Amino acid sequence: MNAPDAKPITPVVFPTVTTLVELRRLHSDLLQRQENRERQVRLSPGEMLGFLETARQLGRSLEDFEQREIAQGIMDYWTVKLLSQMPQAAENVRSFYLDEFISPAALRTAIPVPEKFELESAAKEMASKGPVLSPGKPPSEAAIPLKRPETGEELLPLKDAEEQKCLRKLLLRLFRLKEQSTEVYLVPLAEADPIFQSKDAKDVLKKLQKAGLVVTLAAGEDGPKYQLASPRLPYDWVALKKVVNQRRSFRELARGWDRGGRQPAALLTGGVGLSNAEDYVDLDDMEKEFLKTSLRHKETSRRDKAIVWTVLAMLFATILMFKNAQLKSTNNELAAQKKTVEENVEKLKAANDELETRRKELEDTNLKLVAEKEKSDKANAEAKQANEQLTQANNQLKQTIEQLRRTNEEFIIVLDQLKVAIDSGNDLLHAQQTSTNAVLDAHDYQMRQEKIKKAGDSLNQVQNAVKEKFPVRYYKKE
Repeated sequence: MNAPDAKPITPVVFPTVTTLVELRRLHSDLLQRQENRERQVRLSPGEMLGFLETARQLGRSLEDFEQREIAQGIMDYWTVKLLSQMPQAAENVRSFYLDEFISPAALRTAIPVPEKFELESAAKEMASKGPVLSPGKPPSEAAIPLKRPETGEELLPLKDAEEQKCLRKLLLRLFRLKEQSTEVYLVPLAEADPIFQSKDAKDVLKKLQKAGLVVTLAAGEDGPKYQLASPRLPYDWVALKKVVNQRRSFRELARGWDRGGRQPAALLTGGVGLSNAEDYVDLDDMEKEFLKTSLRHKETSRRDKAIVWTVLAMLFATILMFKNAQLKSTNNELAAQKKTVEENVEKLKAANDELETRRKELEDTNLKLVAEKEKSDKANAEAKQANEQLTQANNQLKQTIEQLRRTNEEFIIVLDQLKVAIDSGNDLLHAQQTSTNAVLDAHDYQMRQEKIKKAGDSLNQVQNAVKEKFPVRYYKKE
């Protein structure tokens, strides 16, 4: 599946290998690590990708065709392992194939590019040297510049995406991959090819010819043919190099899928890789099967997704209908509640007005009560003061009564003593009178009588004084 948001795989750096023996040794070490079940070690995608990068670079120093096939077989093994563990790696335009062999002799014999390059004459000269590339050996012809030396202008200006797409389809018809290999060779394209039924294809071809990237060969029985101007173009022209790499990548993916037991995890289920593969015109039987299976798997996945989405849509619609009905019911309830709330609000307003009136009445009553309380507090203070004065007077009265009680008791005692004394005096006077009458003469008797009378008067004066001072007590005593 296409995973544009997946994190890129960071390759682990391996030591550079320069021979097939070193690559086999490194391959054997990785197999031993993977097959050691006791340690339960699983190679990471970064390690497998790092090994593939190292093996890919070995192709620059491998000239022998058989050695290149062995090295490519090792790469195919680890490609399948990587794709089974990380299927999103299949969507990347990554080189899972050997680099082209570059010999020192080829570099030394490279033709220098003149300062001012005559595009058409150079293209014709390169085209006359033949379109086929030797297996494993890149051509030594000089690269065709992609910008004009004098102005720096792009040689192939394309106006829109449709021309870009048309360019890619044209380029795919101008080269082929060798059977059972990823080596590139050029092929001519006949004017009778169905692609030229499109006006855009003819316009792009004219631009390619004007730029010197495509030349016209001698016309044959089926009309003129067109061919890339130089075997160096698949290596030097970025646009063509990208198309070639994508084509090689698809072959390697198909080869890895076949050698790995045709696992579903190694299939393409969408993205650029699968859409590009539908434009390839040189697919072998295994690639056709890989493309057919990938498309079928994609359609199955699409159909399964469609079913899932349909079920989800139906479920969502059902939930939506239920929610809608529930919402309507809730809205009705809310409307009823709103009406009830509005009625309650009116009642609350009326109750609030009534409470406001009661509050004012209570405030007035409270003010009156405060005034009454002040008066009551003042009267209580006065009553308290009068009570205190009454208490003091009462205490004084109690003290006076106590003093009178004590004085009365003392007077009674004195009165009792006086009565006893009077009784004794009366008895004495009586005895003296009797005695005096017997022995004294009349003269003496008369004098004594006068004295007794005076004593009696004095006693009466005392009794009268007591009666005046204690009239009640004395009266009761009598």
